[in-house]
Amino acid sequence: MELFEKAKEVASRPEVVALDFAWKDGNVLRDRLEIVCAHVAKLFVSEATKQPITPSQVANESLSDGGGFSTMAPADVALLIFEIVAERNCNSQLWNKRGAGGIDDEINNTVCKFLYGPSTLGGDISQRIRESTFLGAKQKLIKNLEARLF
Repeated sequence: MELFEKAKEVASRPEVVALDFAWKDGNVLRDRLEIVCAHVAKLFVSEATKQPITPSQVANESLSDGGGFSTMAPADVALLIFEIVAERNCNSQLWNKRGAGGIDDEINNTVCKFLYGPSTLGGDISQRIRESTFLGAKQKLIKNLEARLF
């Protein structure tokens, strides 16, 4: 629930609500967070089963303390991706469209920039997010997303 509470803080920010009034509905928030958790779950494997963890496991993980960030903490990664997509998505209808051309593409692009840096075609893992604070990770991911490569 810690992740949901932080996501609720993000969704209640005036600049986020201004982009989409649906954020005020707790069910909409929960549904949108679940979409992000489903994407993030694919990045982590359970040591016990050697299978990807479930979205509910991501949602129930603890966040790093004191503004910290760990790429090995599923909840930290989910909150980062969620916050970036919620703040930067100016098309409220995108959340209602799944698959190609919808929110899944937006989340996948953000995850790729998180993992591989600004160039998702060739990728350069030295440019991936490695910051130890949430704010540092957010700033670096925004920089990766805004990079003009051509």
